[in-house]
Amino acid sequence: DLYGFGGASDGGSPPARSILRDEGHRPQGTVQQQISTLIAALNSVQEQTLMKFGEVDQAMNILHANCAAMQQNMQAVDKISQDLRKEVADFGEKSASEMDHLKELRKVEAERLHRTEVQIATLQKNMQSASNKIAALSSSRGVSPLGRGASPQRRAATPSQPAEEKASRFWALFGLGFKSSVLWV
Repeated sequence: DLYGFGGASDGGSPPARSILRDEGHRPQGTVQQQISTLIAALNSVQEQTLMKFGEVDQAMNILHANCAAMQQNMQAVDKISQDLRKEVADFGEKSASEMDHLKELRKVEAERLHRTEVQIATLQKNMQSASNKIAALSSSRGVSPLGRGASPQRRAATPSQPAEEKASRFWALFGLGFKSSVLWV
């Protein structure tokens, strides 16, 4: 028997009878005192337990508040991340568009430069041809290519004949009909 009660045919073991006998001889006041002490101890333990549960409840409230704040921060970071991704994509598209535009401008400028070079080469060729024709005409007439009585230095335009008028007559002589504004693109 684990508790020292019963087990023998005579109603219990000798130690169990002695415990029961001792309990029977105690005065009633000490039992009441022990019960009240036990109740006071239980009340104290219960109060401490409730205080600890209150502390745990406060800690859980703080933990929940921190978790909620952390969730809000994570959502804000996610939103900022999405905005950043969108801005980077927009910037990439805009940069690609600007690069395409710059390539197109570069191509147009290259074509324009080529046309200008062709015009200059043609003009140079025409000038050379005109100079050759003037030299040929002058030599066949026996006149200096610079004109009658002209010195090898350039003659200044007279007030009666502006330079533009002379140039247009020069070009008209060879049937080219160019004006100075034709040279520019």
